[in-house]
Amino acid sequence: MEDKKLFNNRYTLTCKGTLDELNLPTYIDVYNYSAPISGFKINQFQIDNDIMYNGHFIFKSQSDIKEFDFDQAIKLPFTGIDLYVMSIYHHGEYLKCDVGDSIMFVDPWALPAITTLSRTPDTMYGTIMNHRLNAKVFPFKSLI
Repeated sequence: MEDKKLFNNRYTLTCKGTLDELNLPTYIDVYNYSAPISGFKINQFQIDNDIMYNGHFIFKSQSDIKEFDFDQAIKLPFTGIDLYVMSIYHHGEYLKCDVGDSIMFVDPWALPAITTLSRTPDTMYGTIMNHRLNAKVFPFKSLI
């Protein structure tokens, strides 16, 4: 058996639409599909190559990508099954809880739960809680 590292020191970026005009870091692999299709293609790549990405960026809007500081974001630690979001609001009533998921930085182990959200009746907040993901707010405002 070949001895190699599990992680490939690369990250993915998922956002629908063409991103050719953007100047992205060289360590980013772009998946221009919806989250469920991107999640499937990313997992297929990881299985076929017996390697994992270090993390996954998911954007809902292309305009957010232009100002995003990827170099600062990849320094954020993943301490468990984590994801970083723009905001999170906890409330006593389930349907009043909310997650600012316009930009997410997702741990490799949490990606399947996030990208298969459309298959469930859960909200993003519900998916995070059901899968016991550790949601964190991006710790710096200069990110975008």
